[in-house]
Parts: sequence; C-alpha cells; structure tokens
Amino acid sequence: MIQAQNDQIDLYLFFQNLWKFKKKLVLSSILSALICGIISLIPTPKYSISTVLTPSDYSKMISQSGSSFGGMSGIGNLVGLNIGDESNVAETIETIQSFYFLSKFIIDNELMHILYPNSDGVIDKIKGYLKGDEDVTLWEAHKFFNKEVMSINYDRTTNIVTISILWEDPNVATEWANQLVNSLNLFLKTKELDRLERNNNYLSEKLIVVNSQDIRSALIEILKIQTRQSMLAVGYDNFALKVIDPAHPSPIDQYTSPNHILFIIFGFIIGLAGSSLWVIRIILDEENDTYGK
Repeated sequence: MIQAQNDQIDLYLFFQNLWKFKKKLVLSSILSALICGIISLIPTPKYSISTVLTPSDYSKMISQSGSSFGGMSGIGNLVGLNIGDESNVAETIETIQSFYFLSKFIIDNELMHILYPNSDGVIDKIKGYLKGDEDVTLWEAHKFFNKEVMSINYDRTTNIVTISILWEDPNVATEWANQLVNSLNLFLKTKELDRLERNNNYLSEKLIVVNSQDIRSALIEILKIQTRQSMLAVGYDNFALKVIDPAHPSPIDQYTSPNHILFIIFGFIIGLAGSSLWVIRIILDEENDTYGK
C-alpha cells in the first residue's frame, strides 16, 4: 500500500516537473513543424490525373457470339481454336502493366527524355536494346513508370477500372492517361485481328482435308463467326476498355503531393516526441542526483 502511494507521488512529481518545461516543449514542436512545412515546399508538386473505364461492348458481344453456336465450340477446340474466349479485365490490366506494352508505349511516345531529362542518348540505347543489345535503361523506365507514375484500380463490384497518372505537369499527365487507353485498345485490337486471321487461315486449311460433311458444315459456321468477329473488331476503337470519363487536367493549385498539412503534423509530432525525451532525460537526471545525495 505504501509502495503504491510512493509510486503515485513519484508519478505526480514527474508530470509536475514535466509541466515546468511546457514552453520548451511547445516551442520545440512548433519549430519542428515549421521546419517540416518549409521542407514540404522544396519538392516539385505532382498531380494525379485519372481516367475511368469499363469493359467494352465488344467483349460482351464476342462472349454472346461464342455461346450462340453452342456445341460447335467443342469442335472448334478440337481443331485448335478457342471460340468466344473473352479477354477478361484482369488480363487487360496485366497487359497494360507488362514490359512489352509499356516499353513500346514509352518509345512510341518518346517519353524517355521526359522521364529522364538529364540522360543523353537514351533513345538510341533503347533501340539498341530492342535489336538485342543488352541495356537496362528500358527496363528501368518500365519499372519506374509502372510503380511511380501509373497506378491502376479495379473495382470488381462495379467492374470499373481507374487508371491514374502521377506527374509534375497536369497537362502531360492527362495526355499520358488518355493515350495509354488509346494505345492499349489499339494494341489488343491488332493482336485480336492477327489471332482471328490465323484462325481463319487454319479453318480454311482444315476445310480442304476434312471429308465429313457434318464437320465441314460446323467448320464453315465457325469460319463465318470468326469473320463476323473480325468485322466487329475493326469497327471498335474502344476495343478492350470503354472510356466513361476521360482524363482532364486539374487546376494548377490542386496538386496531390506534397501534402503540406501532413508534413506540418508530422513535424509537430516529431518535435514533441524529441523534446519530450530530452525533458524526461533532464528530469530523470535531476531525480538521480537528488536521490544520490
């Protein structure tokens, strides 16, 4: 009981001594917050620009056409075709994040001198890399763009895809966000048309060697559907993702980072914690000296 009372008295005296240094604690915290606030003015502001997307109608139509001829899809699989194989959103996101697509996007739009303004001859190095010469510059650019510049959010509930670009110039970020979607749709559209052309050529070859009339009729029907899919693909600019809300540049004062308020709060907390430890150390030393005597 006596020990508990002594502990309470010691704790009371400790906070009483701590309160004596309240001005120093407050001034140290304010000074630290002020310093962090000044530091937050040093980095170049960055803007987050987003475009909102949803899976295109083409994917839905292909899925419906794939199921419209029911059992013939099994015949298509037997001859080496994947009828009505819909590219889902996850695969589309993987494509836009892939090294092949992003590196092609960076080169086609000559972004290297913007991503790395202080480097020399990077375009020549990248072209050399594509020809087989070993160079890590393109890989580094892909990694930087994928992690520091571009972010993708997919809401599985609403089936909405949001692509965001974080950059120093809101107009440049807007251009990149919209161009990314256009390039992705064109890239996947070209890939699909190439696939359909190979399938049609394959079906035409099979028609020559197949003797069964039933199989020939099925292959002809599949060929018609593949041709219809090709015609649909040619007419769809929003091939994989349809734009709901294109990217727009934000006002120059509406930047995402740095967050000055968070810097100031962080500085205040650090200043308070640091000065508190310093004061506690002084109080403990004074108590040790007192008890030592």
